Amino acid sequence: MSLPSRREFVRGSLALVGAGAAATAGGGASPPLPVAVIARGRPGERTAAAFARHPGVTVPVVAGVRVGRTSARRSDWKRAAAQALTDPAVRAVAVSVPGPWPLRYAFAAVDHGKDVYLDALRGYAAADLAELTAAARARGRVVHLAPAHRTNPALRQAFDAVRSGAIGTVRCARAVCLRADGDATDPFGSAGWSARVVRSVDLAVWALGDRPPAAVRTAGFDTAPRPAAALPDTAVAAFDHGPAVLLLEQSSVPGPLPDGVATGVVVEGSAGRLVCDGRSAVVHARDGVRRYTGEADPVGAFARAVADGPAPPAAWSGAAAVQLAADAHRGADCDLPAAAAHALAGLRAAVQGSP
Repeated sequence: MSLPSRREFVRGSLALVGAGAAATAGGGASPPLPVAVIARGRPGERTAAAFARHPGVTVPVVAGVRVGRTSARRSDWKRAAAQALTDPAVRAVAVSVPGPWPLRYAFAAVDHGKDVYLDALRGYAAADLAELTAAARARGRVVHLAPAHRTNPALRQAFDAVRSGAIGTVRCARAVCLRADGDATDPFGSAGWSARVVRSVDLAVWALGDRPPAAVRTAGFDTAPRPAAALPDTAVAAFDHGPAVLLLEQSSVPGPLPDGVATGVVVEGSAGRLVCDGRSAVVHARDGVRRYTGEADPVGAFARAVADGPAPPAAWSGAAAVQLAADAHRGADCDLPAAAAHALAGLRAAVQGSP
């Protein structure tokens, strides 16, 4: 059975609940922000629970999962979701559902003048996100897809310190997604593993100032979910951010982890380094070691983004970098610049436990 197109979905939502007036797109909302949550599955349950307990928002509708008394489940959750799209009391919509439906609900919400929160753990095509963002900006709305690590105030302080020169001139941001001994979670090549890869690369991109690279070279790199047996043991990519380089290595082979980090980034500078696993960070600088620990707050970041209004789109992201590496891949091994090839050979040897 074929799925309806995006625009057919929007029209179907309107027909389901009647011709409701679109919510007015007035000025920035003040907390608490009324948010309808449309969610399915375990990730959806976590998203709904995060919104339900956050003091910066109110949740008049939860469609798809059970959270307190505001849930609509089973046969009526899609009707409740469609009604929320046209409810003038709902200023924003948070979406965490599988398949093609997140963007369809997001487009419908934007068409009704609502701000949109998208669960960063779901997968989205870059072209669809660009189209959605453009549609939202044309209506003065916010589309928020901030990875959780970027909403952690402690990590923002750590990365601000790096960009302000705490470790000198950044020479290399080394994104790693490696298999630790005894690590049985997220099978190599699965969607969960791919999410770990994107997170590690986004940390490195963040450290380098969210700039797109001048070029990328890959070896054995593939991001499509598939059985582990169909993937190489180790895959690497080198992104030229001149004068710095971003190195990504993913491997299913258990072995030594750089600074104990299995998924994260090690940023090397001329006067120190930063080590970050996406939850906490350590900066080794000339004046000593600084530790940064805090809690991510994606819901609060969304409420602040709505209050601040649409922001200029980010120039680059980890997801864009990973997609670029996948697009650049042309075989089991590609020609690499000598310096990058030497660095990547060292990474491969370390991971595989070679002398």
